[in-house]
Amino acid sequence: MLEHALSAEEHTQILQTIEMFEAITQTQPEDYQSLEILREAYTKIGRHDEALRTSRKLAEAYFNAGSYTPALHAGRDRVAFAGFGKGDCR
Repeated sequence: MLEHALSAEEHTQILQTIEMFEAITQTQPEDYQSLEILREAYTKIGRHDEALRTSRKLAEAYFNAGSYTPALHAGRDRVAFAGFGKGDCR
């Protein structure tokens, strides 16, 4: 994925998105669509630790819903995030 520098406006919009979807996922922790959006927003602004935690929650939400293939994909993404920024991205 190609990343570009965010404008101040884009950054502000993403922060607002994060705030909104954090509230949603606190009251609806199994809402995997909101978790997907939240993970993507964290990634876009470089908050990789939060993206990692959200990937774990996402994998659990998919698993609890009986959606095992998406759970595996979210888990795989979590492993990829764990190596991000540590010089171990493969």
